[in-house]
Amino acid sequence: MTKGLRYLICLLLILLVSAPVLANSAPPRWDGDRVSVLVPDTSSPVVIYSQELTLQISAELDKAYVVSTYVMKNPSEQLLVLPVLFVALADQQDVQVVVDGSSLSVESFSMADVLMPQVQTWCAEHPALVNRLTALAVQTTRQGNEMEAVIEELQAAGVDGASERQAQDLSDYCYWLAQESDPVPYSIVMDAAQALFPTRVAEMEAGWVGERMGFLDPVNGQSYSAQSYGGPQAIRFTEFEISFRPGQERLLQVSYEMAAAVDRVKRLNEIYNYQYLFHPARAWAGYGQLRVSVQAPKNIYWASNLPFEEVRSAGRGTKLEMAYPQLPGGNLAIAVMEKGALGSGAITGEGVFGFVAGSLLGKNPIGLFFMSVLGGFVVVLGGLFFLVRYWLNKES
Repeated sequence: MTKGLRYLICLLLILLVSAPVLANSAPPRWDGDRVSVLVPDTSSPVVIYSQELTLQISAELDKAYVVSTYVMKNPSEQLLVLPVLFVALADQQDVQVVVDGSSLSVESFSMADVLMPQVQTWCAEHPALVNRLTALAVQTTRQGNEMEAVIEELQAAGVDGASERQAQDLSDYCYWLAQESDPVPYSIVMDAAQALFPTRVAEMEAGWVGERMGFLDPVNGQSYSAQSYGGPQAIRFTEFEISFRPGQERLLQVSYEMAAAVDRVKRLNEIYNYQYLFHPARAWAGYGQLRVSVQAPKNIYWASNLPFEEVRSAGRGTKLEMAYPQLPGGNLAIAVMEKGALGSGAITGEGVFGFVAGSLLGKNPIGLFFMSVLGGFVVVLGGLFFLVRYWLNKES
């Protein structure tokens, strides 16, 4: 049984039960038959009395250990057996789920794993077109006439608004699929799904993520579009099952290691961004108090879209705390960056000034090489100048 078929069967079985959400997770709803959409469900009676979220950011700032603890209750008179999807915009390593002190088994997959069977089915229904798309991918130059012919065939196959971009995305996917060696990369699958089923992909994104946030500048707190990402932004799920007796209250804890998304362009030092999704929690029947604590190394710049209070703790790094009486209006975003010597990390990494400053401070190896060559050239010219001047003075 293929991995895609296994997930399809698993997700179809979810129709048989109702499920709750966690703060950055939700019960799945699988609509339709073959080409369907996975979105959060809103039919669960379970409520969250409180949630405590902690993020322990590593000394290198590139990863964080996340622990989220929930006090939750089934106020209904029904026995609930609930599949739950915990969602994140990052790679999740070593996910642990514990309910009332007992560990639960989990299974992880990505949004691409959900969408790939749908793309594969479309490919199986259009073998001749897939062959043309595969051939298009290996051409050194994608000729205009060939591209136009492929776009016309895509339109005839029912691909709404078929364009050159969609044809390129599908040809890349068909090429990877034809290799039959490495798994198809997440971005390739998502681009192909976006080309074929844009409405379905948009509904999944809206249901699980809401509005994607840009990077935060930890120096001034402003949001911006990062020019260089060093970390993943894939939508990934961890699935587990939890049961409730009528009226039962349970303590749930989810912990994992989260990788940061990295911008290496905006400032001289790398900016590390973390996001925690609160958006799916709107599917809960009720949601109580939220407390968030962030622990990070000292001597950093930091910024968040939510109002944290910095707690001073001499010699123990940076600690941020926040308490909300209800669910925040958006997701949580936190950016951190090392200050560097005399705050040099805050210097812009863009433009000529950023190139020169980064080179002199050793942040740009290529720039450092050229600056070294230029410096050596200047030294040689200076030496020649003084030798010529000395010779002229001696002759006179």
